Amino acid sequence: RRGRSAEVRELLGRVDAAWSRFECPYIRELIKIEEQARGIVLDVIELDKKVCLVEESSGKDASDDAQAARVIAEGLVGAFEALRRYFRQAAQHLERVDPYLANNAGVV
Repeated sequence: RRGRSAEVRELLGRVDAAWSRFECPYIRELIKIEEQARGIVLDVIELDKKVCLVEESSGKDASDDAQAARVIAEGLVGAFEALRRYFRQAAQHLERVDPYLANNAGVV
């Protein structure tokens, strides 16, 4: 009986090692996607701060409005480009894409 128990432990050890080899790259990819999504959010936060500074500046004139519009436009273009990059990556791993897009880290 003791031999059987050692055999089961060895088998479980092999299963655990195989699972770890599978899971590590998957977890790394999830972390990478989350970092990319967080980066987009941080970029938008920074753009919003710039827009707020422009809005709050004294002596606001037409050039300030143009600067604010440019900052907003650059933010929109950047967000659109990030979304395009996400969909290019998603095309390589469609089985991982949640049909409810808000559940996908790269979209939100």
